[in-house]
Amino acid sequence: MFATLLKWSYRITAPRHPRGWLDFHAVGEVEDPAGLWIHCHGMERWDLPNLEIVDVPYDLRGFAHGIMYDLVGYMKDVKPIRPDENFGGAWVSGDEQPVYHAGTMRMAPVRDGHVGMLRIVDEGEDLEAGFPKRLFAAHMIALAYGMRNPARQEALFRRTIDMWPGQPAEADTGYRYGYNPNNFFAWNGLGDALCNQGRIEEGLAALREAVSRCPDWARDFAKFVRETTDPQGYGDPRYKFWSAIDTIGPPSD
Repeated sequence: MFATLLKWSYRITAPRHPRGWLDFHAVGEVEDPAGLWIHCHGMERWDLPNLEIVDVPYDLRGFAHGIMYDLVGYMKDVKPIRPDENFGGAWVSGDEQPVYHAGTMRMAPVRDGHVGMLRIVDEGEDLEAGFPKRLFAAHMIALAYGMRNPARQEALFRRTIDMWPGQPAEADTGYRYGYNPNNFFAWNGLGDALCNQGRIEEGLAALREAVSRCPDWARDFAKFVRETTDPQGYGDPRYKFWSAIDTIGPPSD
């Protein structure tokens, strides 16, 4: 009933958005470790393919719908995305978004009579890659950074890390804005959320995990902190933490 009311609400308030004309299905059981098959119906209305995401953890189904809403809207109103094409952008908070959404479309095999669907996978991954954890991490991090409640931020960052913990970098590879190697942004966000709750030791431990996952970013950010921090902020233990980052190794070029 709620889904039907939501569709009609979109048809009235945003008639051009496909959300009001599509059906979204989540196939699978709550306890199924294989996850959900989430897909849409109705894109044929605009001669466009329907989309799917596979192996979605049950508790992340809402984020899957959010990602698909953005993609179907883009495909209808901006340009179609074809099989084997990449897509990307800052869908949550525009220029202020710390990590960009990025993925690739692959032609999906026929499943339960569904023909011609496109499967959403992480950027550059093949059809069998399964759940696009890097794409979901970007989406969840952007949402968490927009929250004002550090406890809520903590919960979302922790779930992002549970989904994709990443690993310490084996070597410096450079850092480009909007990218999230080894999910360091989730660790960084978790560290700040914990410090903002007064849980300093836990927070600094999380920040150390972030630094280990992207040392190039850490050194650049440490320089920014040293150059821009108001003297009144010198008492924050995070300032002392970032001021010591140069001891990790030589600054990047």
